[in-house]
Amino acid sequence: MKLLLENWRKFINEAGGLDTSWDNVHIDDVFKIIGKSCNEGRKCKSMPATELEQKIKSYGIDEKVIGQLKEGIDSDMYSNRISSMEDLLNYCYKVAGCVGIMMCDVLNITDKRAKYHAIDLGIAMQITNICRDIKEDFSMNRIYLPKDKITKSEMVRRKNNKLFQTTCELIALSNRYYESALEGIKYIPLNTRFSILFALFLYQQIGFKIRDNEENFIIKKANTTKIDKFLSL
Repeated sequence: MKLLLENWRKFINEAGGLDTSWDNVHIDDVFKIIGKSCNEGRKCKSMPATELEQKIKSYGIDEKVIGQLKEGIDSDMYSNRISSMEDLLNYCYKVAGCVGIMMCDVLNITDKRAKYHAIDLGIAMQITNICRDIKEDFSMNRIYLPKDKITKSEMVRRKNNKLFQTTCELIALSNRYYESALEGIKYIPLNTRFSILFALFLYQQIGFKIRDNEENFIIKKANTTKIDKFLSL
């Protein structure tokens, strides 16, 4: 399941951590609740699910947003293939843009304008995920590239210029969302701003690596190197 929280955990570890004052509550715990992996009264890593749910709500996270994230998770498990670019963006909003909204609440960002940029960062990163994981997802019978852009039969052709072109279209789209996200960095508290900015640049680099490697983009999974991370500092 392609949840952006998996990436937030990586960002937190790589960038030195986000001080969210959650005591011993793990990000994993939060999304076990949201992803229905914790049931009422069962223990997660750090505390009972009921207590954890109260902790989440104490940050003022809109239950509507949590519901939208659940819808995205459910659609990932049960729905048919994404049909159009509009459907793709809707999916990315639910499984990743909603996370941006929730992070604003967790970080006590009160300016409503910030949430639009946070949504865009989530969408951008999710599109990058999709472009990076095409082969892996396909092996699990999951296709996130819109059906009206490329068919399944077109994806498996030996010489696959269309697959690369479609992927590059999505990368170009993600870059527009990254640009919007970058404009919103000013709303993030100084003590966490670097972590988010670092994550943004690293993930955008993955898209650039895919775009610049037509010959092997589907064979070798694009990842950032230590040099990329150093240059992003």
